[in-house]
Amino acid sequence: MWDSTGPKGGLGAKFARAMVSEIIGYDVQIGKRTSSRIDPLQIRAGAKVVKNKDGSWELAKDAKTKGAIAPSEINHGNIPPDIAAGGVTVRYALQTTVISLPALRRLRFPLDGKLDSDVDTAAQTVLAALGLCAAALAAEGGFDLRSRCLLWPTEPMKWEILATPGSSPTEFTLTGSDALKLFQDSVDAATRVGLPWRTEPIVLTPSPNFVKLLQRSQELAATGPETEA
Repeated sequence: MWDSTGPKGGLGAKFARAMVSEIIGYDVQIGKRTSSRIDPLQIRAGAKVVKNKDGSWELAKDAKTKGAIAPSEINHGNIPPDIAAGGVTVRYALQTTVISLPALRRLRFPLDGKLDSDVDTAAQTVLAALGLCAAALAAEGGFDLRSRCLLWPTEPMKWEILATPGSSPTEFTLTGSDALKLFQDSVDAATRVGLPWRTEPIVLTPSPNFVKLLQRSQELAATGPETEA
């Protein structure tokens, strides 16, 4: 870990990732995306409108009226077709999840200011089990990443233990239910050596000033043009 105090890195303690999961597409082809709209009412662009601050609109007297805009900006009227780069096709996608045991071994968990290797090992085991649990449950939940991007695995998730350099890794599979049991067993073992474990969820409550800021931002977004922060 390190303490980042520079303006680019931000303030506070930084911890290197001990778990990384990526989905990478292979043999990528970038396609073309078209966009257009035919208005069923055939409203003409010359029929200008004026948007009000409350989000409503009204018909402009003529095209020279201050603030007059085309009806297409309020989702009325035809939108000419255009072609732009968009849409990606891949031959296949590969997910790789890595849990770094060396990174976990560097972590220490002192109790009352004293270090104990058994306590450290128990806590490290909890973190490793938590990572396995997260990956297994995410895989069973499915990978519907976004609209028209549903990935279907061709085989069950397999894990490899890289124990000895130059030796073949040991493979195993882990279901969500097995991962949950492993995680609970690791928590039980950690509590037996004196490590605390919170069983109730932590509820975060926004400050009144933050709520006011959010409300004001939403009001501006609903009644005015979008601006950069």
